[in-house]
Amino acid sequence: MRYLLLAFSFFLAASVLCQSCKEETTAARPMLVAADSMMWSNPDSALLVLEQIPASRELQGEERALYALLLTQARYKSCVPLKDDSLIRIAVNYYKGGREKERLAQAYFYQGCVYVENEELPKAISLYLKSLELMPEKNNPIFMAMVYSHLGNCYNEQDLHSTARDMYRRGYELCAVKDSARSFYALRDIGNTFLLEYQSDSALCYYQQALRIASVLQNNEYLSLIYKNIAGLYNELGRHMEAESALSKALPYLTVEEDYTSACSIKGDILNSLNRNDSAVYYWKIGARSSNIYVKTSSYHYLYKEYQKRQSWEEAIGYADSFFIYYDSIQAMNDRAELDKLMDNHLVEFHKRELSARNQQIIAGLVVAFLVLVAILIILYLWHDGRRKKKYVDLQQRLMENRAKAIFLSEATEASSDDRNEELQKLEKERFRICLSLFETTAGSKRLDELKKATPSMQIKIADTYRTLIVSNIRKSFADVMGNLKERYPNLTNDDLLYCVLSLLRCPKDVILHIANVSADAIKVRKNRIKGKIDAEQFSHIFDY
Repeated sequence: MRYLLLAFSFFLAASVLCQSCKEETTAARPMLVAADSMMWSNPDSALLVLEQIPASRELQGEERALYALLLTQARYKSCVPLKDDSLIRIAVNYYKGGREKERLAQAYFYQGCVYVENEELPKAISLYLKSLELMPEKNNPIFMAMVYSHLGNCYNEQDLHSTARDMYRRGYELCAVKDSARSFYALRDIGNTFLLEYQSDSALCYYQQALRIASVLQNNEYLSLIYKNIAGLYNELGRHMEAESALSKALPYLTVEEDYTSACSIKGDILNSLNRNDSAVYYWKIGARSSNIYVKTSSYHYLYKEYQKRQSWEEAIGYADSFFIYYDSIQAMNDRAELDKLMDNHLVEFHKRELSARNQQIIAGLVVAFLVLVAILIILYLWHDGRRKKKYVDLQQRLMENRAKAIFLSEATEASSDDRNEELQKLEKERFRICLSLFETTAGSKRLDELKKATPSMQIKIADTYRTLIVSNIRKSFADVMGNLKERYPNLTNDDLLYCVLSLLRCPKDVILHIANVSADAIKVRKNRIKGKIDAEQFSHIFDY
């Protein structure tokens, strides 16, 4: 009897568990339908719904395939990176054997999008073409227009501009009536292909058609995009007045900082061509704030050239230094890309020639790869070490020039005392910045940053371990700053000078206490003592922050 009761209990529990699993799986259906319905209008909400489906890994059959397709689609539309095609492949494999050709076409399309993000364009093109073959144009013309647009982008990336233009035109024909937004992008893309082939008149014709659509829609994003394209075209043609006018119309609509700074840099170039140099400098300075390294480098280059013409040597040198820093970074990126390309080409040719001896190829390939890797590491180390040494030498040179200027200015008699004092203050500020740059190259700077960010308990450990290193690096790097203070205020002690520099570095009070290894009361007394040794203006400059 007891065994029968146990068996019945087990059967009942299993039935309840199976029923709960069944209910959980079927409960996903309305959520999938809801996500599908809002996919085009609100993909972020669709993604949120899909991510909240319970036990999504336990979905089976059609629900699992639809979930994989919709989740990939929602991520793509929400600009979430698609790392690989493992998810969308579930949908492709399921719909291959069924009658839902539209779903299979969508699956092929989004699998192609995955390959585009991974820069595998030939595979992406093949999948887009499969999608076009499966989807009837009458059923979903907007989707077809989107596929043609993506195909055009892929062909453009491979410099097949004429083929890309045909794709854009087919997409435009499908969406010209029903979707003004896609029509705008199609016309703009067609114009771009003409511009890349130096057919300026044709490009301008399509840009103007896109501008009319953007004006009707009153969409700020579209207006900014097309005005930028038109400005770039006019600039290439040397019609700088028209280029400046078009870019001025684009600027008010640019809300993304990177787009705005990039446009400002271009406007600076255009204004420079119109000999409006002061305005050009204003816009180049905005362009120098860009997060795009190419825009930033270009802006610094033109600023350096302009200030060189004006013989404003201090500003010119500053902008030249910034230009060379970012230019070197670009060159380094290009060198690394070229090395990678050469390595890839070498391996492909190597495998073609040595296909018959596979085992030897693998061994030789591994040896070559190892040697190349070692060589790259050595080159990178030497390059980095060379840049570090060059930067250090440049800073030392600038420091020596600063000292020479200060000595010369101190001995000069023709300048008034007010002008001399003002110039000396500028030199002092520049000297501090140079010393700060020198300090940032030391190990003590890194430890000081760690100390600032650490918890109170960790601050004690870091200070006890690296106090000597930090103090030594500060005294060595800021020797000129300390020497200048000592010369002006002879009563300052070495500890006073260290406290002043730490305050100029804007270190928090607890960090200063740990580095100086004194109590809060002792620091307070020292600060009051320093106040009596230096003038009020200098004290305010050092401690009031």
